[in-house]
Amino acid sequence: MKMTLIEKILAKHSKFQSVKANEIIDISLDVRAARDFGGANVIKHLEENNRNMQ
Repeated sequence: MKMTLIEKILAKHSKFQSVKANEIIDISLDVRAARDFGGANVIKHLEENNRNMQ
């Protein structure tokens, strides 16, 4: 079965060649974006979980 666009993006940033709905995967982020409404909470949670934000 072919992957959707989102599945292709997630697979490219994971250690898997393909992914599908309902799978739990770890990915490497290359871009971070935040909206005004939720951005502050995203940054807060990243800091609380000792995630690198450089």
